[in-house]
Order: sequence, then C-alpha cells, then structure tokens
Amino acid sequence: MALRATIHKADLHVADSDRHYYGSHSLTIAKHPSETEERMMVRIIAFALQAQEDLAFTKGLSDTDEPDLWVKDLTDAIKLWIEVGQPDERRILKACGRSDQVIVYCYGGHTSKIWWDGIANKLTRARNLQVISIPAEQANELNKLVERSMVLHVNIQDYGSACQYSRWRGLRFFRYGPSNYHPRNLAQSRAMKPVVLDTNILLDIFVFNDARADDLKQAIVNGSISAIASQQTLLEFADVISRPLFKLDEFTQADVLTQWQSLAKHYDDSSLAPAPWKCQDPDDQIFLDLAYQLRPSILISKDNAVLKIASRAAQESILITADYNAFRLES
Repeated sequence: MALRATIHKADLHVADSDRHYYGSHSLTIAKHPSETEERMMVRIIAFALQAQEDLAFTKGLSDTDEPDLWVKDLTDAIKLWIEVGQPDERRILKACGRSDQVIVYCYGGHTSKIWWDGIANKLTRARNLQVISIPAEQANELNKLVERSMVLHVNIQDYGSACQYSRWRGLRFFRYGPSNYHPRNLAQSRAMKPVVLDTNILLDIFVFNDARADDLKQAIVNGSISAIASQQTLLEFADVISRPLFKLDEFTQADVLTQWQSLAKHYDDSSLAPAPWKCQDPDDQIFLDLAYQLRPSILISKDNAVLKIASRAAQESILITADYNAFRLES
C-alpha cells in the first residue's frame, strides 16, 4: 500500500519591509512520504520570502515536471519558478527556459557548496537564475517549529541589501553570486574596473569591520563595483580565517566566507595566465595573477611585497594600492 502525504496547515503572516508586502496566507502543505520536515520548512521559508497573491505550492516531489512553488499568469505562463534542494544543471536550465525568473533555495551547508561548485560553470547563460543558501545549522533548527497546525509570523528586512541576507527568527539566508566572471563581461560595465581584494583587505571588511573599509564594503554590496574572486583566492581566504589567531568558530568562518562568496563575481582560474612578476610572498601571487588577467584592473592590498610591484604593474594598466577608496577611479 502506497504511503500518503502528511498534511500540515500553516497560518503564515508576512511583513516584508523591503518589498512593502504585508499579508496573511492560510497554507495547506502536503509533505511527501520521502520529504523531510526540514525540507518542508524550507519550502515555507521560500513562500514567505517570495510571498505574493499568485504564489502557490505545486505537486512538488509528486510531479517531476513542476517546481516546489510557482507563480503563473492568466495565460498559464510561468513568471516565477522556485526549487528547493540541489537540482542538477539540466533541470535548472530547463526551468530558466520556461520561466521569467528561477530561484533555488539550497540547504545542507558544505554539501550545498560542493553542489554549487560542481554546476556553477554550466550555468553561465542562466541570467534569470538566483541561488540562495541556508546554512545547515539554521536549517536544522527549523525542525523545532514543525507542527501539524502552525501559526508563523515572519518579519523580513535587509533582503538583498547589506551582506545580502534576510532575517527570519534569527535565520540568515545567503545568496551565491554569479556562476562565473570573464573579461568579456567588462564590456557590459565599461564605467568600472574589476577590483581584486587581497586577503588582508577582506579581513578588514568581514572580520574586523574596519570603519576605513565601510565605503568599499558598501560599494561591493550595492554592486557599484565589480569585486572579483577566484577559487584560489577563496581558498586562501578560507585558510586564513581558520587560523587560531582570529579565534573564529566554524560557524563564524562559514558565515564570513559565504558573505564574500555571495557578493563577489567569480572568475574561473583553471587556466589563469601568470603575471610577469613574482611576489616575494608566494601566497600573494594568486592576487597578482588575477589582477593581471583582468587588466585594466585595481588590486587593493596592504602587503608590502605586493605594493612593491605597483610601479611595474602600472605599465600593464593595473593599479596596485593600499587605498580602500581606489575603487572610485573609473576606467
């Protein structure tokens, strides 16, 4: 005998100050026999963050041709397609072709990062895609809210602004950034040079909250500059913040790294050409190589070994500086 779906009821009250949306929804959620309570609650989070009159749950896991939630217009055209979990790139690309906008809410912590790294390069043409990651520890906490009949009051603020996260009962939702960044994209934003940030600058922004870097951080958050990261520079940053010197627990490390990943444009460094100069500190060579590949560009660093190369780099249209506000220089 086939197992039946478990029915949950939720009175959802949403106050979204960013979108100026304030509404109440009486939801009936069918939890598929194979679905965990955690996944079901992530579906409710997705509904709350995108709440609107025409948003609806679909058959979900019971129908592989449908997303978890969607918005359709009067002609049956799909305006918004929402997936929960870690769909493969073929399903995502198919969704992007069928819908005006696609949002994926993934969860699972490190497994989500592995999933995203594995498909990001295959989604460069998916311009209507947004991926939002919920940290594993916080997704697990959602189980404590599960009841057959629930009343949920959801207050949403700061969505898509500072550090690109939302708050819901203390939970944070981080966006993964664009899947790739290539020099050809510079033609789309000629008014700005790509900016590469050394690890010491990232520490000032995300760990020390140095006031001198406030304008730079805001420019990154607003997208008014193209701040670039590569896999190697991300690994370097992850290694540094894990050192005992900074006394950051694993959750805080993941938090800091996810913030930077969500804000930076990602450059595929698998075939990166080396810069013509060698840095005395081998750990900083990756920043020089990246800036050289993206030239004309700006590299902001406080490392003396990097700054010593500034005059030579200038001949290749690369500005190397310790000035946090160098990003104001236009190309």
